[in-house]
Amino acid sequence: MNARGLVYSSEMKLLPPTIGLFPLEDTVLLPHGRMPLRVFEPRYLSLVHDSLETEHRLIGIVQPAGPSMRGEPRLHSVGCAGRIKAIVAKEEDRMLIFLEGHCRFTIAEELEGRNGYRRVRPEWESFVEDLSSPDEQASLIDRSELRSSLQNYLGMRGMRANWELIGSATDIELLTSLVMMCPFSSAEKQALLESGSDRARASRLLEILQEDGGEGRTVH
Repeated sequence: MNARGLVYSSEMKLLPPTIGLFPLEDTVLLPHGRMPLRVFEPRYLSLVHDSLETEHRLIGIVQPAGPSMRGEPRLHSVGCAGRIKAIVAKEEDRMLIFLEGHCRFTIAEELEGRNGYRRVRPEWESFVEDLSSPDEQASLIDRSELRSSLQNYLGMRGMRANWELIGSATDIELLTSLVMMCPFSSAEKQALLESGSDRARASRLLEILQEDGGEGRTVH
C-alpha cells in the first residue's frame, strides 16, 4: 500500500460505524461545503446533542426519496456526513449550528432509531477520495461557458449573481457553492451529489444549467 493509501486507511478507521440522520428536502451537503442548520425539532436536538458527545461530531444529511407506508419517508441511498464545526446560537428549544461536509456515504442498512431520529450503518469506502483536501488550483470548469449558462438560468428565475464574488472563488469553491445554493430540483441535486468526481460534477452542473436555463438564450 502506498503512502496515500495508508493515509486513507487511517482516516477511514476514524469514520463511525453508525450515524444519525437529518433528512432535508431539496438540500444536499457536499464534502468540504459549509451549511448553516437551524435545529428545533426535539428528535434533531437530541441528534445534535448525541453527536457532540462523540469524537467525530458527524451528522448524516440525506434527502427524502418519497413517502413510506410506515410514515417515515423513504431516503435516497447516498448522503453526506457533516461535522459540527460551530454552535452559533443555542436556546433551550432551538439552536443554530454550522456543518462542514466531510465524506459521502451509501446507506448499507437502517438501524433502530434513537431518541426519535433515524440511524444507519454507512458504507464509506466508495467515497474515500472525499477525505483528501480539495485541490484549490484545479481547473474544473470553463468560466466563460459557466457565466453564460448561469446568467440564463438565474435570469429566467428573476435572480442575480454576485459576479465579483464568483470571479474571486476557486473552481472547487464555486462548484460546491453553486450545487448547494442554486434552486435545482431534488433529483438534480442528488445527481450532483452522487457524481463520482469534482470534474464529473462540474460537467453535470453545466448540463443542468443549460437544460434548465434555455440554451441559446442570453439574459442581461
